[in-house]
Amino acid sequence: MGSLLENYILFWICIIGLCLGSFFNVVILRSLSGESLVFPSSKCPKCGNKLKPWHNIPVLSYLFLQGKCAFCKEHISFQYPIVEITTMGLFAYSFIKFGISWQTLFSIAFCSFILIMTVTDIKEKIVDCNLAIALAVIGIIYNWICKDALLDSILGLLIAVLIIESIARLGFLVSKNRAMGEADSYVAGALGACF
Repeated sequence: MGSLLENYILFWICIIGLCLGSFFNVVILRSLSGESLVFPSSKCPKCGNKLKPWHNIPVLSYLFLQGKCAFCKEHISFQYPIVEITTMGLFAYSFIKFGISWQTLFSIAFCSFILIMTVTDIKEKIVDCNLAIALAVIGIIYNWICKDALLDSILGLLIAVLIIESIARLGFLVSKNRAMGEADSYVAGALGACF
């Protein structure tokens, strides 16, 4: 594969990363609120006005609007461009590291789920367990098809869950509460399934 083709593919991976990063911001905001990821269309969280398509261009809209809503002029969280640029960087790194391969697709999927869960955890101190379950399934499928390591992946999931659940339940001996949240076990299981 020539470097011109690689650069062309890398360019589009970066564009896709920016666009998906914009979507990930929607997932982060709506996954825990119970709102649909599709409807209603994007709106200002402050004034509720529906955004125009040119208000949703990753990174550029934030810069052109100087980090403010086009309608009410309230400050827009810096989270938006950070998530978009981070997603682009992770996607680009995955392609640069692994080239055209299943490993690149797995790396992109893995980074996407981890990024969404991390930002949600930072913002709300909660992780959507459905995302961790989906990541675990992706990890098992990837290891089964690409690494011929189905049993290893399942064992990794089970061992990780057992370790974190054991630690979490030790909290009942001290404070009558779990030492960690339930989502930690789901995330540990997903990581065990992937690695």
